Amino acid sequence: MKASAVTTAARVLSCVKSSASRRRSGSIVLKPENVTHIVVHCSYTPPSMDVDVRTIDRWHRVRGWLMVGYHLVIRRDGTAENGRPLNMVGAHVSGYNNRSVGVCLVGGMKEGTAGAHPVDETNFTPEQYTTLAIVVRTLKDKFPNAVVVGHNDLTRTKTCPTFDVKAWAASLNL
Repeated sequence: MKASAVTTAARVLSCVKSSASRRRSGSIVLKPENVTHIVVHCSYTPPSMDVDVRTIDRWHRVRGWLMVGYHLVIRRDGTAENGRPLNMVGAHVSGYNNRSVGVCLVGGMKEGTAGAHPVDETNFTPEQYTTLAIVVRTLKDKFPNAVVVGHNDLTRTKTCPTFDVKAWAASLNL
């Protein structure tokens, strides 16, 4: 494993561990034995817009949510950031929140198409894919019965995260 991949792995493991230890009062507990899915999402932003978890948190609060709906956000440079604690039910896919963990990749929209007619684009960076693989492996260790899917696999009207997550996960034996 390259030195940069080792550094990424250490950051991700630290991120996932610290996420599990935080919990807000009044929140609903996500029990590890209930987790059946690890759901990959995208922020549906153009590649030039490297949003962070704080920005997504603001977007979600405007929608009336308690906080950011995703458990982890992976930025364009591959940095994994904590969102909701892993032991707290997320807000990222209707009908599955109480039994899934949500991971969001920043990107997914073609540059210059924001507005009335945005266009999907699988524009995630190699660093994001590297971190996503580490995150998913780490989450699979924590939730061994969970299947890895895209938001679009659970909600047919969604295109998020703009690529076939099941095929990607299978190619890595996840």
